Amino acid sequence: MSNAKQNSFVNFFCQECRKPIKSEPSLLEGNSEKLLALLSEKTVDDEISKKIKTNLNSNTRLTLIEKPTDSFVVLSTTSGNSNQFSNNEIANRSSLNYRLKIVNNIFDVISGKNEIDHPLCNDCAKILYEKLKKQLAKIKKENVFYQSYYNQFISDIENNDNEDTDNVERDILEEKQKSDFETLEVMEIQLKELEMEYSKLEQEAKELNELEKKVWKKANLIQLKIDEYNDYKESIEINLNQMSNKLKKLHMANGYNDTFRIEYDGVFGTINGFRLGRLPSYQIDLCEINAAFGQTLLLLYSLAKKADFKFKNYRLIPNGSFSKIEKLDDNSYYDFYIKENIITIGRLFKTWRIDKALVAFLSCLKQFGEHLENNNDSNKIFQLSYRIEQDKIGDASVKSKEDEIWTRALKYILIDLRNIAIHVT
Repeated sequence: MSNAKQNSFVNFFCQECRKPIKSEPSLLEGNSEKLLALLSEKTVDDEISKKIKTNLNSNTRLTLIEKPTDSFVVLSTTSGNSNQFSNNEIANRSSLNYRLKIVNNIFDVISGKNEIDHPLCNDCAKILYEKLKKQLAKIKKENVFYQSYYNQFISDIENNDNEDTDNVERDILEEKQKSDFETLEVMEIQLKELEMEYSKLEQEAKELNELEKKVWKKANLIQLKIDEYNDYKESIEINLNQMSNKLKKLHMANGYNDTFRIEYDGVFGTINGFRLGRLPSYQIDLCEINAAFGQTLLLLYSLAKKADFKFKNYRLIPNGSFSKIEKLDDNSYYDFYIKENIITIGRLFKTWRIDKALVAFLSCLKQFGEHLENNNDSNKIFQLSYRIEQDKIGDASVKSKEDEIWTRALKYILIDLRNIAIHVT
């Protein structure tokens, strides 16, 4: 590896601003004898100094070598041991560690002659140069003032031949000198006091710096805890908002609408996909109609149970496609489904429909609707979409012999049930 590559890893730090600086390449790449010539004997390591002094005291001779670029003095010896030491010394001096040590010694020597620590970066050196320049200008002004005062004093002494005047001036000068010495002593005492006070202030400043570090450390810990708390608080708020939105959706959700989906399919009302009704031109399977009847009765039964309402004269018995309505006064039952064995007779006499069971169901639906209307509050007002009178709901009768009217009456029943489910839930 070349010297240039080795030097690229060498860094020094400015003693003023503590920024890394790059040393002059000639300090590390120049001849070691040149660097030694810049140092006093105190700056060289003790062991190296002793070796050099021993070689100088032995049989040595000086040879001046001049080159186009530089000139220096080479110390050489004639003894074999001296040649061996010279080779080792040259090997040591060619190492990067030795050159760095020499450069550090140079900086120590420069720093020891004044109050300025070296090395300095270019910016700090410029600032120092400006300060020293101002001090030099101030000292020059003072020097001019003192020189003029001195010249005036000399001229006054030379021009004054009167001995009495000289004695008076001498006395005045002595008194002034005495007073100046007294003032100087007082100022020295004040200077010592100020130095003591300065040392105390420095100690207090160190203690304050330590205290400030502790305070900032605690402040950082507190800020870290505050940030953690804020993050936790934000996460809690986000979770709270999410839960609130879910709760609102749950409040708005209607379990009965999801369980008993009431819709329509053309002229037919449907509950959970089962069509309720029958037309001459569109015959619905009897099993589907009975399933729709069972779902309808189960829905009214569930809504009344939720509202804690009991029907008068009737009791609903949900049992799927074979549900029934019990008459309480004589304990008789009405089948809320259509039997297959009466379809043929019904086609002849139009009596196969479950007229009594439907009338009883309308009575129960009317009772529940009137109960909800009578218990309205200011925020929720309920009213049946289709009014019920005996066997009629709206303008259609459940006892009608016409399939279209009978189907429409069943559709009105489903609409009223859907409105009751929305109000109750």
